Amino acid sequence: FAVLTHGESNQSTNYDGSSYGVEMFGLKDIVATSNPVSSKGANITFGGIDRTTAANAYWKGNVIANGGVNRPITNALIKQALLTCEKKQANMSKVEGWCHPDVWGTIGLIAIGDRRYIDYKATTELGFEFIKYDGKNIFYDWDCSNNRLYWLDMSVISMLTQSGYDFIEDGAILSRVSGRDAYEATLYKDVQQGAKNCNKLVLLSDLTTAITV
Repeated sequence: FAVLTHGESNQSTNYDGSSYGVEMFGLKDIVATSNPVSSKGANITFGGIDRTTAANAYWKGNVIANGGVNRPITNALIKQALLTCEKKQANMSKVEGWCHPDVWGTIGLIAIGDRRYIDYKATTELGFEFIKYDGKNIFYDWDCSNNRLYWLDMSVISMLTQSGYDFIEDGAILSRVSGRDAYEATLYKDVQQGAKNCNKLVLLSDLTTAITV
């Protein structure tokens, strides 16, 4: 599961429009109503699927925006986005929230005055901190763009690959490390992130945060 490596965050590189082989899709490309835009400004399809075609509405994410104008994070907005997942028949037992730490911290502050939906933060076995909102875990990631919250049905997001890791060969696999009694090699793996049903994913954007990290 990759938040970044596409254009979703503070770096603005999506797939390279000419080679389709530089950056894999990230959340900005997957949870969207339009086709991705490459780092060169070229419109590209979502893995060969043109979202501008009416019959491909199945491959559009759900975006709850405010015309580019940020508004305060409220329970009403968070719940609206979560209920949109349910309306689109997402597997609610697999739905997670992902956002920038500023958004995550602001959602946590709501818990001070409203305990109906938000529980105290906890930590997974892998060390990820989360807060619970209406029984759903919300995680933060520094690579996620600020001012937005993703509700993701993790059962529809996949990491796709044709093979395992392999050595890069440019005439020889091993090369001598200058000045050392050692050799080195470089491994690579072709991987892409995708989704089998983008319509079960929701982006709540244009949010104002009460915290700046």
